[in-house]
Amino acid sequence: MSVRSKARTASSALQFAFSTGDVVLVQWSDERIYYAKIKTVNQKKRTCQIMFEDNRRATADFDQIHAVDSVVDDWIACIVCKFGTSDPPNQIVLCDQCGVSFHQKCHRPHIADSALEPTAPWECIYCRKN
Repeated sequence: MSVRSKARTASSALQFAFSTGDVVLVQWSDERIYYAKIKTVNQKKRTCQIMFEDNRRATADFDQIHAVDSVVDDWIACIVCKFGTSDPPNQIVLCDQCGVSFHQKCHRPHIADSALEPTAPWECIYCRKN
């Protein structure tokens, strides 16, 4: 099912599938897809206040919001560049809170090599701000 089909299905549902704090993909007016975090949900207006990686906030309609796995399915890929290669010095790191993956150099700020240790805790920029 395409992202647009999922959006139509989700928008026709009675309840919105996401909640405050969820990390999602937002299809913006420029037709590009951006990574964002839901700050508030307004069921009555069917909109969300979202925060982008650069801390800008905006309002998005429910049909603009997509699950992270609607674009990247069944394999680990960087949410920013959508590539799944994970080679030094730019390996993929998963956030311990939300499970979203980033290349070390795609995340802002860049992810330190120390986060690659199996027991090292690491949170993405969105989860750290919560």
